[in-house]
Amino acid sequence: MKTNMIWNLFKVCCLLLACSALWGGCEREYLWYDAEQKDGVRLLPDRNDTTVINTKSLDKWVTHREKVDIVGFARNVNRRFKVEVVDSLTTIPADRLSFEDTCYIPANETYGWLDFSYAYSEEDTLSLVFRIVENDNFRPVMMSQICFILNPYKPGEPDWWKCNQYMFGSPWTPRLYQLFLQFYHEVEQNDPYVWTTFFEPNLGRDCEDVIYNKHWSKPFFKPYQWNPPYDNLLRRFVARPLYDYLQAHPEDCPENFQMPDPYN
Repeated sequence: MKTNMIWNLFKVCCLLLACSALWGGCEREYLWYDAEQKDGVRLLPDRNDTTVINTKSLDKWVTHREKVDIVGFARNVNRRFKVEVVDSLTTIPADRLSFEDTCYIPANETYGWLDFSYAYSEEDTLSLVFRIVENDNFRPVMMSQICFILNPYKPGEPDWWKCNQYMFGSPWTPRLYQLFLQFYHEVEQNDPYVWTTFFEPNLGRDCEDVIYNKHWSKPFFKPYQWNPPYDNLLRRFVARPLYDYLQAHPEDCPENFQMPDPYN
């Protein structure tokens, strides 16, 4: 009997302690939301503070966007958060960088985007550091600074360039490749069906998804070639306009240039 009384008293004490701890926790300031305080804005929490960017585009100016989250609630008005470049940690020249220092967050959304463009280097690795700063709408919280490492990019001849006896001309040069991509991209406007059915979903927007044996191959006792239907499609929609352009602009042809006549 005495043992039961002691055990019941112990349980009552434990219950009182638990209630006291819970009540005390509810009194803590960080559990309360201050409606008058500015919402916070931060970079994604699952990212570290350094992002490496490797470009594969021949366009001199490269675009990038980084997601930014709101710490607070969505509002029914458009808002903006503010960023600035940390000059002491940034090595990319100002004339090779373009960005808006106030970034747009649409109404009723809890996230926005930090968008910027830069001109990459073919030799040097550059750094770019942004940090979020307070403005009339938001205050920076948690992860509010990020460093982008901008790796150099020097284009090289893709393995498939030799297909169909150098369908797009030889010797390969970055300028020739740039012209190839220009006419390849124009297919999106000139023949949307070919672009959305064959080119972009299979070869990629910049031919980055071209795969040996799937899109091009080397049959026995024959030279490298594009597999059907890409051989005829690329000849008709890319090689022919490229050929016509080079006929009219021989200054863009490298020395000792050769290109099979795509009309034969």
